[in-house]
Order: sequence, then structure tokens, then C-alpha cells
Amino acid sequence: MARLILFRHNGKRFYQGEWEDDKPSGKGTLYWPNDSKRSEGSFKAGKRNGHCVARREQDGAAVFDGIYEDDQRVEGKAMTPDGWKQFD
Repeated sequence: MARLILFRHNGKRFYQGEWEDDKPSGKGTLYWPNDSKRSEGSFKAGKRNGHCVARREQDGAAVFDGIYEDDQRVEGKAMTPDGWKQFD
């Protein structure tokens, strides 16, 4: 059964969301140090899997919107200095 939990990883980042088998699993948010960014979306076995949106913490602006598999981006769009870039 999934449960909500707040988990800190070596004081560097933390996860808030559903938890299963001692790992982030289900819907949640992964926060980076110094309030720099966060990833909101789906997690499985401790890794981003499925749709996630990465946001800058300072203003909530999206910097990536797409699909992850085993914590790797597989398709989506990312904000670059020249605007949004689509990749797959």
C-alpha cells in the first residue's frame, strides 16, 4: 500500500509523496538542494518513471515537461535560452 512520506537524501534533496517497498513510488515531488528546482510526477522503485514536470523553485516556471524511464528523459520538451526544444 502506498503512503505519503517526506524523505531526505543526505541533506541534498528530498522527496514528498507516495512510498512503497521503502522507495518513492507513485505520485510525488523530488526537491533539489538550495530550493533550485523540483520534479513533480510519477515515480517507480525510487526513480522518475512516466510523466514529470521539472520546475524552477523560485518562480514555478516549467523547464522540462515530458516522459522519464528509469530516471532518464525519453521524450518531451525542455526550456533552453532560445525557447522550448522538443526531443524524443
